[in-house]
Amino acid sequence: MSFEKIHSTISSQHCSHCGGEADGFKCPECHKTEPSFNPLHRLDCPRKGKYRVKCKTCGEAEDSCTCVRK
Repeated sequence: MSFEKIHSTISSQHCSHCGGEADGFKCPECHKTEPSFNPLHRLDCPRKGKYRVKCKTCGEAEDSCTCVRK
C-alpha cells in the first residue's frame, strides 16, 4: 500500500471514505461536531456514537460521507 493511500485512510486530516480534506470531527449518530477528537463523547452521546473525521466537502462524518471515492 502506498504512503498516500495509508495517509488518506488513517489520518485525521483526511476523510477515509473519499480521501478529501477533513474539517474537525462529527458523530454520525447524534450529528454533534467538534474541532478536536473527544474520546469521552461516547459516554455523553444519547446513541453511544463515536466521533469520526468530518469530511470538509459534504460535511458528514466519514462513515456517512456522500462524496465519490477518489
